[in-house]
Amino acid sequence: MAHCSIAWIQQSLPVLRQRSIERKTNIHVLNRLQYCSYCRKCKWKLSTFKYLKMESNNREESVACASSAHESSTTVEDPVTSRKDSNFYRKFQHIPKTLKDLEFLTFKWKGKYNINYFVDGKESSEPILLVHGFGASIAHWRKNIPFLVEAGYQVYAVDLLGFGASQKPLLREYSLELWKELLVDFCWCMRQNKKWILCGNSIGALLCLMVAYDFPNMVESLVLLNCAGGLTSFRETELSLPGAILYRLVRLVLFNSLTGPLFFRNFRTRENILKLLNQVYIDKDAVDDYLVEMLHLPSLDEGAEHVFLKTLGGSPGPSPEELLPSISCPILMLWGEDDPWTPYRKGFHPGIKFPNYNKNLKLISFPDTGHCPHDERPQLVHQILLPWLQNNKQVENS
Repeated sequence: MAHCSIAWIQQSLPVLRQRSIERKTNIHVLNRLQYCSYCRKCKWKLSTFKYLKMESNNREESVACASSAHESSTTVEDPVTSRKDSNFYRKFQHIPKTLKDLEFLTFKWKGKYNINYFVDGKESSEPILLVHGFGASIAHWRKNIPFLVEAGYQVYAVDLLGFGASQKPLLREYSLELWKELLVDFCWCMRQNKKWILCGNSIGALLCLMVAYDFPNMVESLVLLNCAGGLTSFRETELSLPGAILYRLVRLVLFNSLTGPLFFRNFRTRENILKLLNQVYIDKDAVDDYLVEMLHLPSLDEGAEHVFLKTLGGSPGPSPEELLPSISCPILMLWGEDDPWTPYRKGFHPGIKFPNYNKNLKLISFPDTGHCPHDERPQLVHQILLPWLQNNKQVENS
């Protein structure tokens, strides 16, 4: 009798544990997810089943990636031991206080660099990679990832080397070519022989273009949001002689070893970050404390100063006009019309002219919107993005 009782308890423990998890999760969903905590204007609700499924998918993907890359110099560390802190949907309910609050999973690039990344969605789903802009991180996509996962995609987001919670080594050079190489290796490691949807903002969009240019067989389609004209807003060769001289003088004054650190420490304050955001976000309600901390915390990390100075003092890289004519995949370009950094109608690389360089490019602009439409006007972006992606899939299958 005692033996039977013990056997019954052993068999029942997994069921009881699962019911306990469901009960606690259900309470959590009811208390915390009555509205979308990533986009205050879009109200939606996750069921207990979907909430549990998201965490389960993350665990399965992490283990799968670690297994497939075990024998390579580029590997993925098994994150199962830190599941509680790596769940995206829990992580972003509170304003981050330390850089650890922005950490998720770890991709070991070249066997030595820790790259922070996140993944959610079924392994059988079409993969989409989200690439942030200068100074940003995975968290800049917090309003978009849930919708893309719900739409049936396996969504990856990555912190570029030197940004977010990724490692910030003291490299001799930080360049677009370096980050392009990272994205190619990441995509190959995560989903070998699979075509990707690449989606980027600012320099992240330019990086997506570079990957599609050099590795067309890797890319299914491109989604570019306010694509940068280069690592810097313009090139010295694009300026008049007086302008080029002034530009070179400014770089010498701001980015040398003496004044550069002072410039960076003043630049990274919360007050300056808030001023900067208010310049590039037209909807000031979208500039919240979370956004400020997402940009501020990585700037306190060891090596951040070095990355900042090397990046702004480096080569601008290729321009979109050079890359676009050779891209054969479908391109959706979304643009905030009132962006002062990557202007829509003026400047050296106006977005309104990009359709002239590629017949497969669809350009849609948003009035009263700045540099980051995916974060400032996520509803408008989703209304355009999801039908466009679905239409591409239908065309491909027909």
